[in-house]
Amino acid sequence: MADPAVKAAIAACKQSGETDCETHAVPGEPRDQFSREEHERVHVFIILGDVEPQRSYEIQLRWFGPDGGMAARFTRRAITPSLAARGFTVTADYWLETKAMRPGRWKAEIAVNGEVEAERTFDLVGAARV
Repeated sequence: MADPAVKAAIAACKQSGETDCETHAVPGEPRDQFSREEHERVHVFIILGDVEPQRSYEIQLRWFGPDGGMAARFTRRAITPSLAARGFTVTADYWLETKAMRPGRWKAEIAVNGEVEAERTFDLVGAARV
């Protein structure tokens, strides 16, 4: 039988409209370079650790392309259950298809509740597909 805190978290997730509440994606190794020939997608996997019980979190990922402009933005809102135990986490997995991205230096910027918490740059190499 599942831990009551886990059950509560799954129920809260489903109540918020999420559809993948019982799956946990496994991130790959961090990279500084991706190739259109080798990689179908570029993933950003976010883990908020030790979140507070019964609190709302807005996770926003902004992708900036080689020209410096915002290419995409994803937002996830999560409300942690009142029974969230110490060590409870909120996760998010976002990606872009490399075929839709221009080669060059990209930046992924992560904000939590409006505050930028992390950013990472990476290079996408390979010819642009026409």
